[in-house]
Amino acid sequence: MSLEQSLKPFPLSAQDYAARFPEIRVQLDWARFGAESWPVNHGVVEDAAELGSLRSAFWVRFRRLNPRFLKTIGTRSLSIAEVAARIAQFPEPGRGHIVNLVQCYRAEGRAEVDAPAYRLADGTFLILDANHRSTALALAGVPFRLHLYVIMGPADHAFRGMKFPAI
Repeated sequence: MSLEQSLKPFPLSAQDYAARFPEIRVQLDWARFGAESWPVNHGVVEDAAELGSLRSAFWVRFRRLNPRFLKTIGTRSLSIAEVAARIAQFPEPGRGHIVNLVQCYRAEGRAEVDAPAYRLADGTFLILDANHRSTALALAGVPFRLHLYVIMGPADHAFRGMKFPAI
């Protein structure tokens, strides 16, 4: 079943969402999320190609991978597949963290991850947190379940001012 087919309403307020995912570092408009009661849906990704198509919070500018969100002219978000394909270019210590997660997932023989996401205007999904874990899922080559809790916010919501700490 595809992510689109698996999406079902999952009642979470903005406050509950923030409590469930306290590590989100993107600067969502939390006040607007709460005031407008944006719906949240839950869906599951189990297909490697579908996982690879998800948008990450990692960006590339002029062919250089940037683990921080610096949305400026010439930047674009990388898909999980693109990050996995460029793992050798990923700066430390983030690359080491991903490699360790891959080893853990392989040792377990399977993996299950929860991640917050936002549905973008073009219908794609941006992972708001768990980008390292999601990339490790793509690299591990083991059966997995990625549970996405997707904010179905307005298409006009721009992620201006997103900031990620150094990885």
